[in-house]
Amino acid sequence: MRICPCIDTLYKGAELRDALREIRECGFWGVEFWSAENWDMGEMAELKEALGLQLVNFNCELVSLTDERQRGRFLKSLESAVELGKRLGGNRITVLSGDDTGAPRNVQHASIVAGLKEAAPMLEEEGFMVVLEASNRRVNRPDNYLTSADETFEILDEVGSPSVKMLYDIYHQQISEGDLLARILPNLEKIGHFHAAGVPGRQELHKSEIHYGYVLQKIRDAGYSRWVGLEYFPSVPVRDGLGMVRRLLEQGGQKDD
Repeated sequence: MRICPCIDTLYKGAELRDALREIRECGFWGVEFWSAENWDMGEMAELKEALGLQLVNFNCELVSLTDERQRGRFLKSLESAVELGKRLGGNRITVLSGDDTGAPRNVQHASIVAGLKEAAPMLEEEGFMVVLEASNRRVNRPDNYLTSADETFEILDEVGSPSVKMLYDIYHQQISEGDLLARILPNLEKIGHFHAAGVPGRQELHKSEIHYGYVLQKIRDAGYSRWVGLEYFPSVPVRDGLGMVRRLLEQGGQKDD
């Protein structure tokens, strides 16, 4: 299991050079970000190469999948994200469902499936993966359509592509529905990426009702060896928080390998 900090949450307002250097100095070698508009992509390419960092994941422009009228725009945005990924050496892209349009849920569900099905051949050909994220409505995204891991897994089954998986955000799913491991472990092959933050408050992992040492160890024991993104907002200096994450993982017998 490997850990990658999200610079849009941990380093909001910081200089990109300082953020990436600190991540590497703290012993982590993966990084992710939300929006290409928030950072200089030319500088990103140069710094990650110089520091030996890997771009793990980044967000596609937020275009609704629930509204079939926006499908053409969604596909163009995804094509642009693939081109950016090629430039930066990262091949995993987060997409969100978009807001609830008010149409019947089966109609919106079908629109998400159709959009991802249409995107799948391009993703497979280019060697990219889309990870579809469900978010909570109670605290962070009150109008978001997709909140349930169960429905997300149903969508993935209907899409039927190895290039389309779930981004399982442990923070969001604890708020939305709980029963984390009961949903994660039987569906691990459908999960392409994890996000983690403390609940409540979306702060460091040790400030949480979730026993992250236990949860992450169980995920690792089940065979997950890919990335977990740290998508929290720091309440202590970032270097200190990253050190706490490393100690938490090492206490559970894990390392950022």
